[in-house]
Amino acid sequence: MTTEARAAEGPPWKRDGLAATHRRLLDRWRDAMNLVGPGSTKTQLEDCRRALDVVDDVPVDGVWVDLGSGAGLPGLVFAARFPDAETVLVESRRKRASFLENVVVTSGATGVEVLCERAEDLVPEAFDGVIARGFAPPDGVLMFADTLLVDGGVVVLFLQGHVEPPVPPMFTVERVHDYEVDGLARRSVRLRKTG
Repeated sequence: MTTEARAAEGPPWKRDGLAATHRRLLDRWRDAMNLVGPGSTKTQLEDCRRALDVVDDVPVDGVWVDLGSGAGLPGLVFAARFPDAETVLVESRRKRASFLENVVVTSGATGVEVLCERAEDLVPEAFDGVIARGFAPPDGVLMFADTLLVDGGVVVLFLQGHVEPPVPPMFTVERVHDYEVDGLARRSVRLRKTG
């Protein structure tokens, strides 16, 4: 690629895209901002990517919300993988919301919004999909999903091991995806709001 072509694409951090910018800034700020727990950034990102395989067989569009987005796991991973969806990252802690905003602005990503507020304050029935990795136990995520999802909306649960998810009467399990990351069993479950 010529120097002129590179200049036309913008600065290097804008050419990297959302996924690369997210990983670079997460590696840089994870300890100083206490963004993620122990374990490599690579493993944490891989866990999110593998869990999101559970929605590969359905159209992923509309407005999706990541509750308690924290370091953007899984919200920014979702946004990079499914650019046709609008992604709303909800994080009540200002420091972490600032990190998310920095990733979005630095990457030049579009279709991604950061809200520094509590999940309880979101507009009911405003979302086509809900994801949440460390926000609450599965039954808590489903309680919020019931309020936030439109009828027919999708929620993805992230589970440790091969735990069976709770299935309230207003949801139907559509797909269970078992996988491993660093030798540890994981499971993601896609449920649809049916009533």
